[in-house]
Amino acid sequence: SDPTSSFQRNYDLVIGTNVVHATSNIIKTCSRLKDLLRGDGIIALSEVTCIINWYDIVFGLLEGWWCAEDGRDYPLQPSEYWIRTLGNAGFSDCAVSDGTGKEGEAQKIVVGRKASQPPPSVDDYHGKSSSITAQEISHGMPPRRRQIDPELRKTTESEVATVVYKTVGDLSIHADIIYPKSRESVQPRPIVLMIHGGGHMIFSRKDVRPHQTKYLLNRGMLPISLDYRLCPESNLLNGAMSDICDALSWARTELPDIVAASGMTVDKSKVLVMGWSTGATLAMSTAWTAPAMGVVPPNAIMAFYGPSDYEAPVWQESRSGGYSRPEMTDAEIKSHLFDRPISHYDILIKDPALGGMQRGDPRSELVLATFHSQNHVQILLHGFDTPHREAAESHPKAADISPLAHVRKGTYRTPTFILHGDADEVVPVEQSRLFVDALRERGVPSGILVAEGKSHIYDLFMKFGTEEWERDVQPGFDFVEGFVG
Repeated sequence: SDPTSSFQRNYDLVIGTNVVHATSNIIKTCSRLKDLLRGDGIIALSEVTCIINWYDIVFGLLEGWWCAEDGRDYPLQPSEYWIRTLGNAGFSDCAVSDGTGKEGEAQKIVVGRKASQPPPSVDDYHGKSSSITAQEISHGMPPRRRQIDPELRKTTESEVATVVYKTVGDLSIHADIIYPKSRESVQPRPIVLMIHGGGHMIFSRKDVRPHQTKYLLNRGMLPISLDYRLCPESNLLNGAMSDICDALSWARTELPDIVAASGMTVDKSKVLVMGWSTGATLAMSTAWTAPAMGVVPPNAIMAFYGPSDYEAPVWQESRSGGYSRPEMTDAEIKSHLFDRPISHYDILIKDPALGGMQRGDPRSELVLATFHSQNHVQILLHGFDTPHREAAESHPKAADISPLAHVRKGTYRTPTFILHGDADEVVPVEQSRLFVDALRERGVPSGILVAEGKSHIYDLFMKFGTEEWERDVQPGFDFVEGFVG
């Protein structure tokens, strides 16, 4: 609320530490804090400006952590957001600290001086959204649900049970079954296997989309997030792709008994596999790996901005855009590789500008080096031995890991919906367009949503029910729910 008259224009300095982000409308809050200041008073805010996983584990359990009503999809925001917000609230000469090290990058001091001219009304900013539209192409789609069920806007509380779905030697590979706390559902729930991204080299089952997980629960589905063996300690074909295929088999055979013991039932005949970035490639791989292994393929696949053509020249070229180049040498990176297979690698402090990686972290440096290597596919299939030698035109086994090649071969027949931003700096959107064109030519039910102006991992903090979600995410769920809902 507005400060009382006794507090207005009575202070030279306002200090806040990790508090303003927890208000429902940051611009309104900063504008009211400005009213406390004298003519050229200063505001100094100490705020966390990057994603830190344990914050969600702790504070994410509190309702106030998710109280934003100003268009934010997540309480913590980068430095640029705070600079822009202070300006919109009527401050000038805004600046942010430039500390070094992990602590300096994670926690910033944002300062601003009370401007002499009033800004536009803060109400002008509340609920504003861009006029970006999406292009959508679909083929063989079932009728789509156009209205959001009001029940979807309610929060579904959940709890996680971690199980082992596969063992390879001494390595146990885990899955998180995300149950609703209330297990009174009478209808068996369709199964959703969720696959994280990370260049096939980094992250874990904990790195999936929280808002999409809640959506799936509210729609009466059972989300399950998967670990898998990471490259380059394991090769992509016999490691990750094999693991995800086995996870699909496990979901249809062993999972029903595990869930039944918790008091719920699942419909093993309805399985959706969805993934993000390289996790989307793994999701798509089930379309051909499952039938080859005698496993029933998924009913539908939902793939966010994943590589679909590893035969494309982009994987044999030095990249000019996308992620920055690594700081560590190849020898330094190689010295930090594990001498055994691993199935997860977590980063405590994530940098959104690096796709959740952290500069100086050896595994992040591995991903950056591979991204800029001319032998990207070689590394995924044979290890990090010669990442920068002169590339061949195309690796002979690139087709084996490429969804597009399998469509052209006739071994990909699973209904698939692709979501991809046209400003993606990591995976060219043209790959997704060509992939869906090939599916349509072969009569495979398919669809694509190209989100205009959106970059890689654009959906990370989108909440269901918002205009942005409706435009850039919901059509994909509408499509796949026609096959598993």
